[in-house]
Amino acid sequence: MNYLVVFLLAFIITILLTPFVKLFAIKFSFYDYHNDRKIHQTPKPKLGGCAIFVGFVLSTLCIISLNISIFKSILPLFIPLMICGGIILCLGIYDDIEGSGAFIKLSIQIIAASIFYNFGFQFSHFSIPSFINIPMDNLSFPLTLLWLVGITNAFNLIDGIDGLASSLAIIASICLFVLGLYFNDTFLILMSLALIGSNLAFLKYNLYPSKIFMGDAGSLFLGFTLGSLALYSPRASSDKNPLFFFVALTLFIPLLDAFYAIIRRILKKKNIFQGDKEHIHHILLKKGFSQSQVTLTLSCFSSLIMALSLILILFVIK
Repeated sequence: MNYLVVFLLAFIITILLTPFVKLFAIKFSFYDYHNDRKIHQTPKPKLGGCAIFVGFVLSTLCIISLNISIFKSILPLFIPLMICGGIILCLGIYDDIEGSGAFIKLSIQIIAASIFYNFGFQFSHFSIPSFINIPMDNLSFPLTLLWLVGITNAFNLIDGIDGLASSLAIIASICLFVLGLYFNDTFLILMSLALIGSNLAFLKYNLYPSKIFMGDAGSLFLGFTLGSLALYSPRASSDKNPLFFFVALTLFIPLLDAFYAIIRRILKKKNIFQGDKEHIHHILLKKGFSQSQVTLTLSCFSSLIMALSLILILFVIK
């Protein structure tokens, strides 16, 4: 019952709050304006990620506060996620409103990732359950930072067309949900369902033609949160970081897009932080796909990878 409630609460809170966030953004002219790198032609209100964040956090806090056994076991795990995710959200809000340079964005992301590391969420092992379990030792801290900062920015880069970032977040969260069921881990199940509910609700306003963008506030928060959960080691598992391999597979599209962007800009001798219109979704649009078709195509491909991951978990790995 708790699982159904957290999903419904996240969905209801987000679907009710998003119109108010939209009105707030319009009132204070927090728009995403068209430029050479943007696909949309007319200004769109942003900051929609704030609604996703509130839906995610409030739904989880409600369940935690109503169940004393869940409260004791999950609150110590949820607090680091909320603190560091909140830092990333604030960075995104600032970037949406004022704009921030690459140095500031990377610095804040590294600080948040470092805090998260010190809470015990660490890339301590590279593990494929029942196959390999390689300790990272002295590489744990830099690899944790590289992963969290990398996937945070990868999600930010993939958020270029209507509905895509939330769709990919839902697919990755479904993978986390199944992993939570597999490891019988309440924390993982609740976090994934809260993410699914809040993003599913936001899609009502963000699918083409979108009424509001999640902005950097949303894409940075989602990337950091999914990356953080990939570092979590379920208490039912004897392996360290057993989730990482499967979550990384499910996040293959944003990771590939980010890697391709870095290589492309290096080869062209451009600043790797300088935006362009050569991301995966841009390429598909140039091929004649509509925005809806691009979102559907990439979501289907991501779902296929997720299905293969789950087959590995359920039928290959014991």
